This record gives sequence, structure tokens and C-alpha cells, in this order.
Amino acid sequence: MDMLLKTNNTQNIMKIKGIIYVFALLSVGFIFGQENTLSSAAVHTCGTPPLAGPSSSADLGRMNPSQAATIAVSQGSPFLASNFQKAGLYVNNELAGTYYARYNAYNQQVEVKKTNSDQEVPEYLVKNEDFKLVMGDTELQYASFIDDKGKKQEAFLIALSEGATYGLFQRHKVVFYEGKKAENSFKADTPSRFVASTEYYVKEMNTNLVSYIPSKKSKLLKLFKESDKIQVASMIKKNGLNLKNADDLVKLFDFANTISKGYVLKD
Repeated sequence: MDMLLKTNNTQNIMKIKGIIYVFALLSVGFIFGQENTLSSAAVHTCGTPPLAGPSSSADLGRMNPSQAATIAVSQGSPFLASNFQKAGLYVNNELAGTYYARYNAYNQQVEVKKTNSDQEVPEYLVKNEDFKLVMGDTELQYASFIDDKGKKQEAFLIALSEGATYGLFQRHKVVFYEGKKAENSFKADTPSRFVASTEYYVKEMNTNLVSYIPSKKSKLLKLFKESDKIQVASMIKKNGLNLKNADDLVKLFDFANTISKGYVLKD
């Protein structure tokens, strides 16, 4: 009987030690996951190339198998830049690490790799507004915004200009059109293609509200503070700014950020 009790006690102690050990491992894993921004807390494995069609994850793409089969012969590109570029990943404006990345504007995913090897399977960066990716001169931020139809959306935006009062952002959009076979020999086939377009958004720094920038001057002026509107309108007229042009919009918002500093546009 004593031997049996001793055996049971030994087994119980071993079970308790096992539980403590597993708990310790989970605790270490949790802490590491919090500190390592490219761990499972920051990215998840694509599993298959992003253009191979939808996988088990709901956010991996919107292509059906028929579309995926035509990618190789499609015109245009789903990417902002086709090649992976060296990129700095920032979390709350602090550098968390350097990786290789590219932005797939079609499925609105940032693909990330630890090396530039073609053999490495890319991972998708988690969509988080605390994350910022800097690839050369391009800075990508994930943000909530109000689109041209007044609906709230979320996507990666490219920062073009940021100041104390206003921030200017660009949204790179890509739509996929599947090709069609010609109806007869007198007509040519229509190839599958990716078609890119851009939209611009302004961020009011005091409220963090990000809104669509219309190309019509009268509608654009409504996005500015009442005290800034006259000078902004004068800047547009005096310099003949094209409100559909990125460089002209940068000039406009760089100027708008100086108004609060007492700068006055001279005739």
C-alpha cells in the first residue's frame, strides 16, 4: 500500500511539473510574440503564392481558378513594384526590423520575406494601423478612411506629405479584368489585364480623420479649416495647380501646413 501511494504521489508530482513546464513555455512564447513583430503576431504564412487563388484564409485574394490560370499572360501588374525591395518595418514609429517586401494592390496585401531569396515563401503583413513599412522613398501605412462614396474603408495608403495640420496620402488600386475569346476569326481576343488607378486622401492630424480628395476645387476646399480656405484657394489659382496631379497636391498640402505658422501667400 505504501508503495502504491508513493507511486501515485510521484505521478502527481510529475504531472504538476509538466503543467508548470508547459505554462512556462507558453509564457515565453507569448512574450517573444509580443516583442518579435515578424512572429505570428505580425505576419501569417501565405502558404501558396498570392496569385495562385484563394486559400483557407479569407483575406488571401479574390481570384477564382479561371483567373489564376491566366495570370502569366495578363497585361499590367497587381504590384506597386514587381520586385521585392528592402524595407524597414516600424511599429509605433520605432524600427522593428528590416525585411524584403512588395505591395500587392490587387488583393491589398503587403508581402514580406526575411531574405530576398526566390525560394523563401512570402508572408502577409498583418493589417494594423500601428505598422508602417518604408521601402526606399515609399512609405506604406494601413489606415481607415472615408472613400468617394462616403463609406468607411480600410487599406494600405502611401504617405506623400505629412505636416502638423494635414497629411496627404495616395491609394494605389488595381482591378483585374479577365480576357475573352473572340467571337469569330474577324475579331481579336481580349487579353486579361490588371488596370491601375490612384486616389488621394487627406488626413486631419487633430482628429486623425482621413477623407477622399475630390478633384473639383469647390469640393476640395470643404476639407480645409475655415481659416485656411482663402489662402488655399489663392494657392491653387495663383500656381494653376492640377488637383489630379500628385506633385501639385504635395505642393498644396505642404503650403497648407505652413498657414498655421503665420505664412501668408503673396501676390
